[in-house]
Amino acid sequence: MRDIEKEVYDTLETIYPTYEHGSVSEKDTSDDNYFSIEVIDSDYPNSYDDEYVTEEFDFIIAFYTTDPEHIKETARRAESALSEIGLISQGPPIPTKSDINARYGRIAEYKFIQERK
Repeated sequence: MRDIEKEVYDTLETIYPTYEHGSVSEKDTSDDNYFSIEVIDSDYPNSYDDEYVTEEFDFIIAFYTTDPEHIKETARRAESALSEIGLISQGPPIPTKSDINARYGRIAEYKFIQERK
């Protein structure tokens, strides 16, 4: 089975640094632009005849920047890259606040469904 969490991380890393959600503080990042990832659900497989047939992963992905001009274009780049590895956008990115001063953010939810073999 695919390690989709690693694939998501590696995909976003090709655009900007990527961290686990909640692991970045003002004192330990100097990145002007970065993503944060949180897996909010990964253990509700669908079943048929008492056999698991699919597993779903739900991700919350946020992008933070010091330059608000980067937000929309980066969101488009990320969505395109994530769709190439099979993630399904659950709606447009929405504004979000950052715990770090002088950062602008957008947050979006994605789903990935894989067959269990």
